[in-house]
Amino acid sequence: MGITKNATRKSSNANLKIVVVLVAVSLFFFVLLHYEISISKKAKDDILVTTSVAKTGKPRKVFVDLGANCGNSYYRHRKAHKDDADDWEVYLWEPSPQMHHFYLNDLKEEYPSVNIIPYAASVKDGEMELFVHEGQEHVTEKTQFRMQGECKAESRYNPSGGTTLFAGAKVAGDPVSVKVVNFPMWLKKLNLNEDDKFILKLDIEAAEFEILEQMLWDKDDNNL
Repeated sequence: MGITKNATRKSSNANLKIVVVLVAVSLFFFVLLHYEISISKKAKDDILVTTSVAKTGKPRKVFVDLGANCGNSYYRHRKAHKDDADDWEVYLWEPSPQMHHFYLNDLKEEYPSVNIIPYAASVKDGEMELFVHEGQEHVTEKTQFRMQGECKAESRYNPSGGTTLFAGAKVAGDPVSVKVVNFPMWLKKLNLNEDDKFILKLDIEAAEFEILEQMLWDKDDNNL
């Protein structure tokens, strides 16, 4: 009888240890998952709104490019503001994965303070299909773009042509799924005021019309 009780007690203790271990492992993975989600959300917020220049109390200088493509408008901006080019907060919006792979990743290495936003600008948040310029869906080298893939500040043209959110556009090729972000709401979060210098460049294949309309009619928008 004593042997049986001891065996039962040992078996119970062993089962209890297993339960404790399983609970501990579950808690560990719960905490890890929660941490990763928090980090992921913070990373997204940092991508969307990052102030590159320390708050000094002085008026800010902000350059926002919707439809950055290869970054040629930003290079042109730097040439036009040689004396204070590094004082500007810069936000380059470009949803095309091709442009990030071939151009914008390199631009970020060259100018680390530039904020690259890999989303399409819209008047709502969500996901949409972005249509790559027809004939350029399977480019594997820069030289396969027009102009041998050169991204020139002085050029009126982008090497890749234009992507579009409209399936009926003449240049619409194969689609890729991209995130879209409510740009007027994002702009509010920059907290600009009338003393700040602000440049907004838009070239997003006619999608800019609904954005501008929303901005102009939004009575709560303190940026205009």
